[in-house]
Amino acid sequence: GELASFSFGQGQLLATPLQVAAMMNTIAAGGIYRDPTFLLDRINQDTMMTVEEYPKPEERRVISQALAEKLSLMLAGVVENGLGKQAAPLEGRAAGKTGTAQTGRLDEWGKEYMDYWFVGFYPAENPQYTILVLQDEEVEVSTSCAQIFSVVCNGLYYGKTVDSAES
Repeated sequence: GELASFSFGQGQLLATPLQVAAMMNTIAAGGIYRDPTFLLDRINQDTMMTVEEYPKPEERRVISQALAEKLSLMLAGVVENGLGKQAAPLEGRAAGKTGTAQTGRLDEWGKEYMDYWFVGFYPAENPQYTILVLQDEEVEVSTSCAQIFSVVCNGLYYGKTVDSAES
């Protein structure tokens, strides 16, 4: 039973949201892995100019570009034709994967808490953003993680469009 559970990401297999985002980012980057970075530079809030740059993470190829391209097409298919349709942004295409994991923990009425997530990249053709949405320890969610992902993509697109129009 453990081997069967392990094969679809449950049981003793544990991955943090950061590890899952790094995996998706590797596919988006054509098979190049970069250590996740939380801070790339420091900006002066008055001048909005970079004050200090921090070292960029080292890169290394972990899967072939051809495999990354195949995976990217499949992930775009999840959004276009699969269970991730709600992740589709208003502009452009996105690629990603839905997920639900059992926790083994129950609420007071005996319903199991679940971890729901969607992870992907946007835009699919020329990825600029890797986005992970996680709703953990929920019995039932009112808004899907894929819908939230779509809202984030739309905000990135329209926020960037507004910024460019003002420049």
